[in-house]
Amino acid sequence: MFIVIEGLDGAGKTTLLQGLFAHLTQSGRVVNMVREPGGNPAAEVVRCVLKDPQYKGQIPSIAELLLFYASRAMTVETVVKPMLARGEIVLGDRFELSTFAYQGYGLGLLREAVDISELTLQGFKPDVYLFVDAPPEVCLERRLAASGTPDSIESRGLEYFKRCQVGFQSGAAFVTTPIITLDGTLSPEALLNQAIRELHPFFMESEPDE
Repeated sequence: MFIVIEGLDGAGKTTLLQGLFAHLTQSGRVVNMVREPGGNPAAEVVRCVLKDPQYKGQIPSIAELLLFYASRAMTVETVVKPMLARGEIVLGDRFELSTFAYQGYGLGLLREAVDISELTLQGFKPDVYLFVDAPPEVCLERRLAASGTPDSIESRGLEYFKRCQVGFQSGAAFVTTPIITLDGTLSPEALLNQAIRELHPFFMESEPDE
């Protein structure tokens, strides 16, 4: 099963990811975590280019979109698919719902993102998205408090992140994967418990018949 956690930076994705990893591992399952952009050595190089503030202003919007999908295609083929073929669980820190939100809605490249998705992923998709929904103002404040220095994407400002949030909230209009919306204003423990409850039916469906 491929479960992807989505949302704005600062919404609580990473804490939820770690909590789910611990919970599922304790239940006896083989669980892996991958992140985007990144996931394999070559994709991590792409991540550095995309996130490093020194490259701010040097990467046109369409090039940014292409780099995200290049990284994704590498990770899907060399990391995610082999794990799923072994019957393991993959927890993803972002997938293409983030691209539709950040580059699609945020940068106005939604049509291009859909076209490139079809070319690079050829229908591959997660089993379920967990969207951690929190106000952009809260997310940006949390990120700046945690890191102090915004990366090249975080430095685009509040209005950009408001557009991205609309993209996440509109995700059901352009992805066929089920999207579970979680309350990012909850405490980490309450958020994890909400995610576990919402995921339970998906695990029931994936269990083989006796």
